[in-house]
Amino acid sequence: MSDTCLKSITLRNWATVREATLVFPEKGLVVVQGLNLVSKSKLRTIGSGKTSLGEAISRTLLGVPGRYSLLGSYSYKGQGNTLVVLNCTHKGKSLQVETGFKAPELNPDSEALRFTYDGQQVWRDRLANTRSDLAKILTVPADLAAWTVYLDGDSLKFSSLSQRSSVEILMAALAQPPWTDYLAKANQTVNRFKNDLRTSRDSHQHLQDDLAERNTDLEAAQASLDEAKNVYEEEAKTYQVNLAVSKARLKDSRSTISVNETKMATIKKEIDRRIGINAEKEHALEIERNSAWDKCEAAKDSRSTLKATESSAQTTLARCRKDLATLQSAPKNCPTCGKPWEEQASQASLSEAQAAVKTAQTALIVASGLTQAKGKTVNEAEAKLKEIETNLADLRAEAPVDELSQEYEDLELTNRKVYEDVANQECDVARYGKGPDKSRIIEAQTSIKERLIHLKRAQKAVDDSAAKIVEDEQALQVAVYWQEAFGPAGIPNMILRDTIGPLNETSRRISTLMTGGCIQVNYSTSRELVSGRDKAELNITVDNPDGASRVEGNSKGEASLTNLIVAETLAEVGGVAARIGYRWYDEILANQEEGARRSALAYMKEIASRYGILIFVVSHTPEAASYADYILTAVKETTGTTYRWD
Repeated sequence: MSDTCLKSITLRNWATVREATLVFPEKGLVVVQGLNLVSKSKLRTIGSGKTSLGEAISRTLLGVPGRYSLLGSYSYKGQGNTLVVLNCTHKGKSLQVETGFKAPELNPDSEALRFTYDGQQVWRDRLANTRSDLAKILTVPADLAAWTVYLDGDSLKFSSLSQRSSVEILMAALAQPPWTDYLAKANQTVNRFKNDLRTSRDSHQHLQDDLAERNTDLEAAQASLDEAKNVYEEEAKTYQVNLAVSKARLKDSRSTISVNETKMATIKKEIDRRIGINAEKEHALEIERNSAWDKCEAAKDSRSTLKATESSAQTTLARCRKDLATLQSAPKNCPTCGKPWEEQASQASLSEAQAAVKTAQTALIVASGLTQAKGKTVNEAEAKLKEIETNLADLRAEAPVDELSQEYEDLELTNRKVYEDVANQECDVARYGKGPDKSRIIEAQTSIKERLIHLKRAQKAVDDSAAKIVEDEQALQVAVYWQEAFGPAGIPNMILRDTIGPLNETSRRISTLMTGGCIQVNYSTSRELVSGRDKAELNITVDNPDGASRVEGNSKGEASLTNLIVAETLAEVGGVAARIGYRWYDEILANQEEGARRSALAYMKEIASRYGILIFVVSHTPEAASYADYILTAVKETTGTTYRWD
């Protein structure tokens, strides 16, 4: 199956077509016929719009010019609003190509082209750029398409092409760029390889400098490690001395704590004995003191609640007084219209405000009274609590424990300080027992490991860059060789010579099928330079016992057959059928007798079946229909041309 297959086409104001849509079959030989109903039987098949359909397909998809160089020339009566929409598939993905002249959808002022492939629209600022992008996808340029896809019997004259054009068409058929591009690309490649070699040498020198720097860094890291080890050994000796001192101090501190704790226990026992004498009386007073304290606190809480109520009553009274003042200061007349306020409504509001003030005053008086009463209760409770605490203090003073308590507190304070010393001494013992900090040694060792890794990488980079220089030098030598080979006397003739064999073999097969072996088209290259070097040149000879041996000397019938064989040979050698899934033959058999026409039609039907493509043949001959898989009729009426499948 071909990469690109036709699906449908829609035409608007194209040549004689006003509006038409045509859906294509998948494959087969399609004979395109015409029916001109406008000519009143004078031109029954001529001018019906057959050729313009092929031009619409091939110009839109492949950029083949057709009869006109400007797209506007196809516009119906030059009115514009011309649009061609071609729907295809390319490698299984949707491809839609649109072209038009003064079409509102594309460009209302001029010619335009855009295409959408696999959901991505391409519409460049210049039509030629859009056409170039499309040609890269399809891989069939317009000059090759004019010889292998859209074949016009009037313009199919290979002998009229220049040597450069004929060679480039052959190169395009082989899916290769023109030989002149080879040389340009070879020159670019040589320059690129020279730059690569220069860059590689510069990089190699830089990497060698980096390697030397890495070696210096490694030596510095090793020196740092040696210094760190020496410092560690000196610190380790000092730590051993400090550890012994810290352990001795810790032992003395723990002994001091033990002695003080024994004294404190003795003092505590004596204090408890003395206090125990008045313990029952003191306990009873403590119970009485706690009860009095609870009552005092309860009274304070109740007073706080009453104070909050009093504060709320004061706030309410202030708000009511403010509302009353607002009503009293209201104007007697409306400030807008000057009319008197309604006296009855104003008096009612004033009365309500005065009543609210009285109510708030009453609530405030009651709250204030309750707060004052509760304040007296609080004072009484506080006096009672103070009296009990005084009695409790007097009772405790009867037991002489102050001196003992002071001694106890002094010992306790001393132990706290000693405990702090113990904590510090334990930290010192742990720190000195752990030994000096090894972080500098570890850091230096880690640095050495990292620098060894970097050194190995730098050495490898130097080795690789040296190998890259050798590789680039070899690549440059190869590129220089191809630069010479791609010159006019080099690779182009090599390509032509390699192609001549398959080209002649294919040409002989097609010549046999087309003419029964009566005409054989052969290809060759020649040497024309004075220096003796080859020049890229493609020569065509015709083996026709009954005709001319040079293409330009053939009769019209022989020339049309020869050019058709050339075109089919290019298509076969280049595998064009695998790239584009249709061919359009427009009146290429007009100068042939019936036998030659039938051979050509049979050949076209066979390649349509073999490659699974569409072959369109525009022909007025009666025998064409007998070879057709489909008949497509262009019908021209007063309303324009339409197309139908018969």
